Amino acid sequence: MQEKHIFLVRHGESESNIDTIARGNASKLSERGQTQASIVSERIANLNIDALISSPFVRAMQTAHAIENRIGKQIEVCELFVERRSSSQRLGKALDDSGVRELEQQIFDGYAIPGYRHSDEETHEDLRARAIAALEYLCSRPEERICVVTHGIFLRILACTVIHGKNFTGKEMQDCIHHLETENTGLFYLHYAHNDWEKVNGDSMEWRMRSWNDLAHLG
Repeated sequence: MQEKHIFLVRHGESESNIDTIARGNASKLSERGQTQASIVSERIANLNIDALISSPFVRAMQTAHAIENRIGKQIEVCELFVERRSSSQRLGKALDDSGVRELEQQIFDGYAIPGYRHSDEETHEDLRARAIAALEYLCSRPEERICVVTHGIFLRILACTVIHGKNFTGKEMQDCIHHLETENTGLFYLHYAHNDWEKVNGDSMEWRMRSWNDLAHLG
């Protein structure tokens, strides 16, 4: 299988990053976020990208458009890279609204309980399946160097898959969500290649994390 160099970018600062109101897929970039997107596009221009993929959420697409305009690669939209879906009860509410923190804590705690579902959120099992599918999709692409614009929490779940493998537990996912930082327009580099000296589950191909939350372009 072909070697892969995957450069993941978290979207620029959004309205919801500022006021903590959940807007689902509709949150737009702030003025600062637009500036960040322009800056990171200059960084991506130096990486010889073969394909540009984005979550369809507005904040991700706005960031991807800045990159598209700079590198001349047309955006390909992929639902696999959307942000983690929380409960619809969270929509339109800020973190300090009554009951929201309790709701989010119940969902987070539930990740460690097999089969747990609070309401209509993505569960640990749902997120694990989507992360595996996302990495398999990237492996199936013909291009070697791919830029993907995605979201903060889903980036941590992708990292959990790389670090702990396809059978990562809910507790392992909780640890990655809690301990791994993902800043706006942070750059994340994953590498997929042969590792003949150390096979993993009998497979000589494996993912490695080469860099995490690189913000050098922001100074």
